[in-house]
Amino acid sequence: MGFEGIFQLMSKLPYYSKISSIIGEPFVRISIFTFGLFIFGIIMWKFYSTLAKRDLFKINLKPYMSGWERTGEAIAFFLKYTIAFPFYTFFWFLIFSIFLIFLSKSVTMEEIFFISISMISFVRIAAYYKEELATDIAEVIPITFLVIFLTDPASFSIDLILARWEEFLSSFPGVLTYLVFTICLEWILRILYLLKIRIIENQKE
Repeated sequence: MGFEGIFQLMSKLPYYSKISSIIGEPFVRISIFTFGLFIFGIIMWKFYSTLAKRDLFKINLKPYMSGWERTGEAIAFFLKYTIAFPFYTFFWFLIFSIFLIFLSKSVTMEEIFFISISMISFVRIAAYYKEELATDIAEVIPITFLVIFLTDPASFSIDLILARWEEFLSSFPGVLTYLVFTICLEWILRILYLLKIRIIENQKE
């Protein structure tokens, strides 16, 4: 089947036929495919450039809590590692799962979720060990996706995508378990990291 499934998807886009009649269908296909790769590249760049950082982003409530600096820091710490970080990690878990759903034809939804959370957790653990290692690992993942896609483009057929998407939606309530896992993981990693910092500081003293 080759790229026929992808071309079929392209033909469903608005104004596809009209533009193809003006500049030619090969040019339209090349343009759409190139733009799709560009969007994929941006998403994956965001993936490995953020998720591979130990501190994904900073939350500072101190300026808004004058006189309550310690309370502000405690609240910020709680928000970061109970809500912000885990939900951000969980977001990438869903993106990762969606890519796997469209690339795999026989893997069950439960197995896809298992693989996704394992890979995301792997990157997060590596980020606490050494951010350079986490970045290298995270960079490999999108390349792997791209290789699978280019070597088996037949995975992208309309019928298969619709069927897999319906299966994903029906299984979505079960992913909340993985959200709890990301919260626990982030707390464990942060506590171990703080203990490591404290031990190093005590050794210096």
